Amino acid sequence: DGLKFLRLIGLEVTDFAPGWWSWNQDTVRACKDLGIKYFHLLRGRERRGNVRGIKLVVVNNYCHDFNL
Repeated sequence: DGLKFLRLIGLEVTDFAPGWWSWNQDTVRACKDLGIKYFHLLRGRERRGNVRGIKLVVVNNYCHDFNL
């Protein structure tokens, strides 16, 4: 389990970006359960709705690890 490994080595994951794939309020709730604090949405793909404890952050672009 990736999340367990990250916690084992002392990393705290606080941000999530769904990228190009579809998401819904269940995705946001799952992020909350995992301790995610920031949910990044691509400008133009924002949706209404919020989950207490998670901040929705609008971004202009994503930079994926394979682009680095």
